[in-house]
Amino acid sequence: MESKNTDQYHKEVQQNLEHILKRIDRQRKSVFARHPIIIGFASAFGVVCMFYGLEKILDSIPFFADSEYSGYLMFLTGTIILTITGSLFSKLQ
Repeated sequence: MESKNTDQYHKEVQQNLEHILKRIDRQRKSVFARHPIIIGFASAFGVVCMFYGLEKILDSIPFFADSEYSGYLMFLTGTIILTITGSLFSKLQ
C-alpha cells in the first residue's frame, strides 16, 4: 500500500517539475527573443571580463610572470591541465 502512495507522490512531483521547467523555459526564450542584442553584449562582456581577470591573476603569480619563458610555461601548464581534465571527463562517461 505504501509503495502505491510513494509512486503516486513521485508521479505528482515529476509532473509539477515538468510544469515549472516548461514555464521557466518559455520565460527564458521570450527574454532572449525580445532582447537578443543586450543578451549578446552582456555575454560577450562577461567572457571578456573573465579572461581579463584570469590574465591579471596569472600575471600576479611569479612562476608565470617573472620567467623569460612565461608564454611557454603557460602553454605547457594549460596543455597539461586540459589533458588531465579531458582524461577524467572521458573516464566519467
